[in-house]
Amino acid sequence: MTSTSTLPRHSGILYVDDQPLFARRIDLLDVRRTIYRLELEPDLCPSQIPPHVNTVIIKRQKDGWEKCFRNEQAAYEKLSELQGSVIPKLYGQVIYDGQPALVLSDEDGLNLHELASNLDNHIDYDNLEIL
Repeated sequence: MTSTSTLPRHSGILYVDDQPLFARRIDLLDVRRTIYRLELEPDLCPSQIPPHVNTVIIKRQKDGWEKCFRNEQAAYEKLSELQGSVIPKLYGQVIYDGQPALVLSDEDGLNLHELASNLDNHIDYDNLEIL
């Protein structure tokens, strides 16, 4: 379920390592989760985000889920070699809507929640690669 907003609660400017990240549009990807897609303003991205990137994912910490958020951030850092190929790339951390949030690459495909909750998905095990 996707909800679209035009920056109702914030200015559309986030800071990644003290560099501004300008969003022209923010979509809430699922009303039960705190994950958003930001459409970026062209040519106004911090240096951590490649110039060809048009959208990023913001994964905001849920209230009371501080430990889970820290664990997820640590997992991205430990899996840095897999970022951008097997898992989304972690660009940095911001404060979004009053909570810490991860800035991630926007990848096509199913996320783990969708994959685990949809029993109709068929996994082609023959085409999976061994790392």
